[in-house]
Amino acid sequence: MAGSVEELEAILGALLVPDNEAIRQAESRLKELAKAPRFLHAMVERAGASPSPQVRQLAAVIARRRGAKHWVDQKLSDDERTQIKAMLLHMLTAEPEHLVRRSVADLISTIAKIAVPHGQWDELLQFLFQCSQSENPGHREVALVVFTSLTDAIGNLLRQHFVQLTAIFVSGLSDQHQPVRVAAVKAVGTVVQWLEADAERAMFAEVLPPLLQVTQQCIECGDDDTAMHAIEMLIEAVDSNYHALEASLPLLLKFMLDVAAGRGKVETPLREQAMMFVTELAAERAKVLKTKRLHSQKCSR
Repeated sequence: MAGSVEELEAILGALLVPDNEAIRQAESRLKELAKAPRFLHAMVERAGASPSPQVRQLAAVIARRRGAKHWVDQKLSDDERTQIKAMLLHMLTAEPEHLVRRSVADLISTIAKIAVPHGQWDELLQFLFQCSQSENPGHREVALVVFTSLTDAIGNLLRQHFVQLTAIFVSGLSDQHQPVRVAAVKAVGTVVQWLEADAERAMFAEVLPPLLQVTQQCIECGDDDTAMHAIEMLIEAVDSNYHALEASLPLLLKFMLDVAAGRGKVETPLREQAMMFVTELAAERAKVLKTKRLHSQKCSR
């Protein structure tokens, strides 16, 4: 048994109070309950039905950390998996609290990494595509959050959707709402590693101008964490997929040099990372040119 609704609500509530003994007892009981395959279903149900937003968020976190492993358990029936998926998709759009919705998105991502490769959640991607076009900015944000996690983990399986994903990322980077733009910046970073064909790299070139624009906006409004994330992502791209950036080098270099030169206007760590990009780019460019020269010399012999 995974515990009754009343017991689970009491356990989750106890974990939120500043009482060490109550927390210890709740943790001990939760550890026992987590062994049951139906624990995932029970936690997801609490994440969607508890009257307390704090309990809903905690239930989603616990379901991700302790319950998601049961997705592959043969004791979890197909009907239960179907119910769990339906509850999660409903919660993703119906949940009014931002922090709870983000925790639900993280839980969906964890399960989807297991389910999608096995063909157990085919409707998820279409649902996310619909969310990305929603009038509700919270829906657009969580769609990008889940896409980010999935692309990072199983991007090769999403290759057939890269055209649509690129359009979603470009739209997200131009969104009127800052949280959506920030989520889009993080989403862009996950797709770079999977770009192989020239057509895929050309699609990425479409993303770079709005990406740099959002990064500049983050610098100007003091969101250094997101700006740093974007620059670090581009530094990693130089090493992991230089050719995806090659068509946009003039634009990238100008942007990074402007950031590096922004003494008094740009925080020192950001300026240093911008110069790191220039340094990494110069080193990678030298290696590429050397390889091309060696290849040319071999062909001329």
